[in-house]
Amino acid sequence: MGEFLGTLGMAWPRLLVYPGGLFAIVAAWLVTRWLHWCARIPWRTATFGTYQTLGSLLPPLVAISLLPLAPARPFPYGLDLFVALGLLEWPRMQQWLQQQPTRSVLLQRYWPLLLAALGWAEAVGGVGLSRLLAWPEAPLNQALLLVSTALWLSAVAPFGSHPGSRWNGAKAHWDAMSGYRLSAIGYWHWDSPALRLRTLGMLLIGSLPILAALAAHFAATLDPWAGWVLPCMAMLSATLLLGGLVRLPPQGLYLLQRGLALGLVGVYGVREMMRYM
Repeated sequence: MGEFLGTLGMAWPRLLVYPGGLFAIVAAWLVTRWLHWCARIPWRTATFGTYQTLGSLLPPLVAISLLPLAPARPFPYGLDLFVALGLLEWPRMQQWLQQQPTRSVLLQRYWPLLLAALGWAEAVGGVGLSRLLAWPEAPLNQALLLVSTALWLSAVAPFGSHPGSRWNGAKAHWDAMSGYRLSAIGYWHWDSPALRLRTLGMLLIGSLPILAALAAHFAATLDPWAGWVLPCMAMLSATLLLGGLVRLPPQGLYLLQRGLALGLVGVYGVREMMRYM
């Protein structure tokens, strides 16, 4: 524990500047502002200062600070995907203690994330976040990595059924089927800085495979600036993709997630079949 705390102290730029600290706070504001604009949802100013808000702010901020993003100083204690997911979901867990969503709602909310995480693990051979930065050589593993990334991002911020969105007229039975009536369990309390950090953290995790693909194809071309340019390109690409996803109606997002899930299972099945042929 003492060695860990000492290492954490040496990595203070991660906690105060990038990828946590000042960068995380500003980027979380920009990302959620962009997503609100894409989904046509009224903007609400974040409120700081309550004990509950400050207590829920730290876990997602720590998760973002420990992400393996260049050009931050390397950190020897890497996060795995499920630990990072738990830290980022801490603000939601606090809400659920009060709102107590049903198991079906939780299952509908988390099955795309969990399936995408399993797809990543199969593509790169583990659940460590640093493994997502290694672009696989096999084409089927590349396809599995990219399909899992799309599925992950599709589950980050499903805005479709918010009362203020432009898809407010969607049929209620789609909400019931897909679990998108999210305001009922607190998915739309974007006045919380912790939830904005949560969205940023999920987005940054989704950008890691994109960064791996960009590095595999453009690192040599952009050298010696690749460590600065490529992470920005990956984050921007993931943000634009997420902005497009939140513009989909609930029906479209529902079908897209199921299509991606079938594609993921199909690619995995083909890969396993070829392995034994």
